[in-house]
Amino acid sequence: MTRPAKLRCSSDRPWVRLDDAVAIVGITEFAQEQHGDVMYLQLPTIGEVVRAGDPIGVIQFFKSTSYLIAPVYGVVVEVNGDGWLVRLQVDGAGASSELLDTAGYDAPVAGQAE
Repeated sequence: MTRPAKLRCSSDRPWVRLDDAVAIVGITEFAQEQHGDVMYLQLPTIGEVVRAGDPIGVIQFFKSTSYLIAPVYGVVVEVNGDGWLVRLQVDGAGASSELLDTAGYDAPVAGQAE
């Protein structure tokens, strides 16, 4: 599994790419492989304020249903169900402090996949 180095991940499996003051959020390839195809998405509304760690949507996979957890604090500026899921306007200062880089994410995932 390869990901661009610019991606950060939370322990809840969404990825986030920070581009200045915008965080683009999606679900990882590992989560998709573990849960199967996405059957249904319930995403937050534009303008909604979300806090890191809070559920902001529901993802119904073929094998299970899971909450989409916000990896950072921000305001929803766009939603999409194809590739990425949510764009958040964020305060760049400290927005990624709780996020894992690809090496930090890959180590525990490799252990789960065995």
